[in-house]
Amino acid sequence: MIYYILSSLALSEESSSVIDVHATLRLNATQRPGFAVDFEGEYLEEGWSFDSRLRSGMVVQEKAWSFTLDGDIFHGQFAGTPWNLSGVEHRYHPERIGLLNPDNFALRNANLKAKIGAVGILAGVVTSHWGMGLVSNDGAHEREFGRADYGDRMLRMALSTKMSDVVYTLAGDFVLEDDIGGASDSYRSYQGLFSVNYIPAKHSQIGILGVYRHQTDIETEQLLRGFFIDSYAKTQLVLGSVQFEGEAEVAYLHGQTDRITNRNNPDGLPVRSLGAAFRVEAKPSSEEPSINISGGVNGGYASGDADPSDGLYSTFTFDRDHNAGAFLFDLHQAAREVAEHNLLIDPEHAGQPPDGVDSLVTEGAIRQTMYLQPFLNYTPVKQLQLRLGSVHAWSTTPIRSAFISYRNGGVALNYAGEEADGYFLGSELNWRLTAENLSESTQWLSVFVEGAHLLPSKNLSTEEILSSIRVQSEFSW
Repeated sequence: MIYYILSSLALSEESSSVIDVHATLRLNATQRPGFAVDFEGEYLEEGWSFDSRLRSGMVVQEKAWSFTLDGDIFHGQFAGTPWNLSGVEHRYHPERIGLLNPDNFALRNANLKAKIGAVGILAGVVTSHWGMGLVSNDGAHEREFGRADYGDRMLRMALSTKMSDVVYTLAGDFVLEDDIGGASDSYRSYQGLFSVNYIPAKHSQIGILGVYRHQTDIETEQLLRGFFIDSYAKTQLVLGSVQFEGEAEVAYLHGQTDRITNRNNPDGLPVRSLGAAFRVEAKPSSEEPSINISGGVNGGYASGDADPSDGLYSTFTFDRDHNAGAFLFDLHQAAREVAEHNLLIDPEHAGQPPDGVDSLVTEGAIRQTMYLQPFLNYTPVKQLQLRLGSVHAWSTTPIRSAFISYRNGGVALNYAGEEADGYFLGSELNWRLTAENLSESTQWLSVFVEGAHLLPSKNLSTEEILSSIRVQSEFSW
């Protein structure tokens, strides 16, 4: 959100007319391995898939106002081997091939920004982002590894003003799409929000965001209401030839829902959950260092619900575009979520699926987990970069499958129907080789090859190393 507010305030009466048209075509070729996804032996088949996304738009700026229009088209798989798992819960449907489904088209921005005196005004459709994208994520901020595919989209009216180094914002939203639930998923979701940002320097910021949300399932009339407080800070420090950058975000959710229930609380549950993330990186302070090596560490924590039968729901789920690695969460967990969802809605297992079963499919989001992700970047020449990293993850609750644990009298079992010994989920090794700006005539092209290798803990009932390769090309104009 802060990006839209600041751009509104940046407009001035002396600005000249500008029309900027832009587009980026992203093409991916991804190889995935096969692996078991539930205790019944259901198997995600190995194979290659090919997907595309054309993100295009325009910005018109005229003196003290600007208009932005952009969106994604043909976003989905166009060839290859789709998932052999049934289910249509994923936003981009890995279970099918085809680019003409309505889900493959999304309006991202159609908004007017203006400045009247000291007040910035924003109205229209926007993509919303705050801090590190822990809760509010526009899907346009790539992490070290993995891919950003979604983006929170709102119909927003916002007012902002800047006093000295502090920016104040007041806004109201009708949610079109996010990972909690918007109009695209048959929810009526409204938000009121207020933020305060202290920005003393270009690379320093301290901010706090408060949001009240009221969400109704259109079909069942089940409610989710409450608020979250999200604080964010970043800074930069130069010591000799080394530049240190750091940022952190902490979010607390407090609310009530009857979307998720249990046997002891059929009328709903209070929600109390906590999430946090940080990033620290050290890099050369010189623009032309003799050795261009940088490195750092990401980390995150998402609270979990250790007792699903008590009177409190405390699972925190990161936004699905806030990634750590590219395999453990994005593929392995995502496939297991779909498999478990299929078990829970199977009429052979239950006459009626439990409340909140759709919330089980997070599309690979980090939830009830803590992780550390060290990484290293090496740039031998300006056109090439090698990135290495790893992810080490632990569950913040006993490792359990909702379906098989319930059938086992509540005793925690993992997705394979086995007892876990501890909380460690496993490690993931990542690498990426990127080539861009190879010549004056190819500045519109960037290509990278990315590998992800999962070393699962025995708590996931397999110690077989699983590997995936992705090749991505971007054509910009």
